[in-house]
Amino acid sequence: VAISDFAVIFLIIMILAILGTEGQDTPDDFSHHTGPPPGNFLKRYNNVSTILFAYLGQSVFLEMMSEMKTERDWPKAVWFGLSLMIPGYIITGAVGYYLRGDEVPAFLPAALPNNAGKTIVNLLLAFHVIIAYLVHNQPLSQGIEALITKNRGASNRLHFLVTFI
Repeated sequence: VAISDFAVIFLIIMILAILGTEGQDTPDDFSHHTGPPPGNFLKRYNNVSTILFAYLGQSVFLEMMSEMKTERDWPKAVWFGLSLMIPGYIITGAVGYYLRGDEVPAFLPAALPNNAGKTIVNLLLAFHVIIAYLVHNQPLSQGIEALITKNRGASNRLHFLVTFI
């Protein structure tokens, strides 16, 4: 389990806690739908595409598996990760929608009040994005390094430059 996993779990807990305390002020005129909201196709299903985008990290799964010390442990890693991620996304989205109705912003932290809790959530989210970028960037970085060094192996300096630029 990586440090970013704990950051994501804490991030979800913070969002739910803040929305839970602020959700007591949900206006009565907020409408809650059991199906897609009214409007054209793109407006109705934009949120579905956002959820799908959230799971696109699967594109790097094979690279991650090939880097594991024991590749046969891959199914355990995937099941563990997805067993945290899927309920986390579903619960966070459901609570946000329940408390804010149709007015819930696409970027859920934008619904939080401007206080220290929102700052912590945004810092944790930034940390998570940086870690995710580094993980997703590894296959590309290794390919670029192999082209530059002709598979002789990269120095630490070159590895750092390719990874962060």
